[in-house]
Amino acid sequence: MLNRMIKELNLKEEQLGLSVHHLQTGESYSINGDVLFQTASTIKVPILWSLFKQIDKGTISLNDKYTIVEEDFVPGSGVLNEFVPGLQVTIKDLATLMIIVSDNTATDILLKLIGKNNVEKDMRNLGLENTYVRQTIWELLCISVGMNEKNKTKETYEELIKRLHYLQVDKNSIVFTENIENNVMSPNDMTELLKIIYEGKELSKTSRDEIINIMRRQHFTHRISKYLPPEVKVASKTGSLFTVANDVGIIELPNNQGAYVISAFVRDSNEAAGSEMIAKISEYLFDYFND
Repeated sequence: MLNRMIKELNLKEEQLGLSVHHLQTGESYSINGDVLFQTASTIKVPILWSLFKQIDKGTISLNDKYTIVEEDFVPGSGVLNEFVPGLQVTIKDLATLMIIVSDNTATDILLKLIGKNNVEKDMRNLGLENTYVRQTIWELLCISVGMNEKNKTKETYEELIKRLHYLQVDKNSIVFTENIENNVMSPNDMTELLKIIYEGKELSKTSRDEIINIMRRQHFTHRISKYLPPEVKVASKTGSLFTVANDVGIIELPNNQGAYVISAFVRDSNEAAGSEMIAKISEYLFDYFND
């Protein structure tokens, strides 16, 4: 099936990491499934899982309050850095914003509370050996444009905004490599994590349902969801970083035909082309599983 899809969609295999799994039949496909890809903002799915693991343990509550200060601000996607410092939000607010509008400030606050090492440790405990969480979003963005990520000041914040705006990408940066000192993940690992979420393994039913509910409220629907019928339920998370375009999600088929997972990672492409590639793959797979 995948060989036919590659031929019909004129895909370049070396650019694509794809992992697909039907959750009821077990039918699976992959292209470069065990190769490491830059996660960009899809790393927020492992962070979300780790957050709810902490919530189930009782170490964090969704109702806990956090007061945002200027030092928390991270440019790029999201809305929190547009607010006046001093805004008080709940952990649930941060988790929701991290996923549905990919809020970078919310992400780094949650990472500060959970710990990068703990997120990676959680993934290892799930058996995910090809998942590395080594950078905050602030660090990732700085490194990608050749800035010193250790020096966070008002001046470096403004400089980062400028470099991101003018797409001053450092093409030699490790963030665009398979280096494990980077936020990288294999498509098969991401698919396994999404299967674990859907099946509710290791989490309470309440936490599992909350994760699915948050991911279904995704605002960025120009990839996996683009060509799917509007009534189809999709719980997804996109990721973009200059030449990287990703989208991962759980798609529920109509008429009780079950659900399937897609983890799609595209590199060495412009965002529009990468987005369209994922959208066409998603359409093809939906037609296949819905036949």
